[in-house]
Amino acid sequence: MFYFSSNNINEIYFRFLKEILIKGRAVAGTKEICSPTKGDSFIEISPAIVTLTNSRNRCISLRQTDIFNLVGSWFWLLRGTTNLDEIIFYNSLASNFVDDNSGQLYGSWGSRIIPHIDKIKDVLEESSTSRRAVIPIFINNDVGYLSKNLPCLSSIQFLLRNNILDCSILMRSSNIYGVFPYDIFILTMLHEYMSLILGVSLGNFHFISNSAHIYDKSIDVVNTLVNSDITKPVSMVNMPQHNLKFILDVEDKIRHGKISLEGILDLDIPLYFKDLLLVTYKKYLLINNKGLVRIGDLMEYNPLKNLMCKIENKVI
Repeated sequence: MFYFSSNNINEIYFRFLKEILIKGRAVAGTKEICSPTKGDSFIEISPAIVTLTNSRNRCISLRQTDIFNLVGSWFWLLRGTTNLDEIIFYNSLASNFVDDNSGQLYGSWGSRIIPHIDKIKDVLEESSTSRRAVIPIFINNDVGYLSKNLPCLSSIQFLLRNNILDCSILMRSSNIYGVFPYDIFILTMLHEYMSLILGVSLGNFHFISNSAHIYDKSIDVVNTLVNSDITKPVSMVNMPQHNLKFILDVEDKIRHGKISLEGILDLDIPLYFKDLLLVTYKKYLLINNKGLVRIGDLMEYNPLKNLMCKIENKVI
């Protein structure tokens, strides 16, 4: 068993990658015909357990991450749909995981999580010591099902003790270099969102993976990464209460060019959500070749503000 614990996600990521490089076993690529990574060999450790003691320290800065994919994946999860159109705006690679011409992503996490949020709330409000606040993600129909988009996430459990909410994630498979930074962002946002719904404090976040791996094609860049300095985390501010349906309606308008920058800035919403929506607006500008507008200057909070400014070639 391999265990990594810290309040610094950069330290966890650094140690995680280094441990796989040192102790990872070589594994031949899968022969599954439907797998997007068919034939890609890798090295892995198993099982691997991560404990992040501050879920708001969720942004990994040891490597460049795509701010649009981070924020867009969070919005898409909240929508609870399988619609490709809602995520391909942020991540063009999403189309590689569609099984047919349906325009749907079979293994969408949000479609398997959001329908259960109210049930989880009810379970924990009825009995705060419940051990049944579990959302199954990898379900019966997935066993043996041939899909490019089987969820790597198996289950989520929320444990409420002494008014503090812990969250435990079980992964069947984790691409630690390529995907882990995005998974951590999305799932810790979900953890904080659930604590907000329940009106309780944010506790520990646990991430358990039965195949924590690095693909051979990424080993050289990972070797370079683990020879860099570990940076201190920059915590996101507390997620405020707000009507997320309204936020998602605005996000939809931005993607479809139905609201201006001035319209976004004039919204009577917390600056936290305004920053997230400004990320979507920047993506809209880039897609439509209008990317010269400096959105980072209009954002309020780090670390997303810093990520945006780096994109816009302005270090703060």
